[in-house]
Amino acid sequence: MGDEEQATPTLNAADMALIAEYGDRRQVQEGEYLYREGDATNEFFVVVSAEIDVVMTVDGEERVIMSHGPGRFLGELNMLSGLRVYVSARVVKAGEVVAISRTDCEN
Repeated sequence: MGDEEQATPTLNAADMALIAEYGDRRQVQEGEYLYREGDATNEFFVVVSAEIDVVMTVDGEERVIMSHGPGRFLGELNMLSGLRVYVSARVVKAGEVVAISRTDCEN
């Protein structure tokens, strides 16, 4: 397994089914943001069928840092740390995500 695969694993169908029990399924549209730089968000997202780019603003332009597709997840570090996000997550292909908040995990 390469470094990128270890840093950004893809969930299998069983993992996705388990996670879906804890969160809310949401339809997302192209151009929508799951979160933006500076937001105080504590949600964890699992990509079901959408495609998401993680972007950072550099010199006034958004630059893609990483792309996520089905089975990938994002937002976990901010959920754990409680800190404001320093990147944005933009939907580039409409589809579905599962959003899990800290309160979802506490119940």
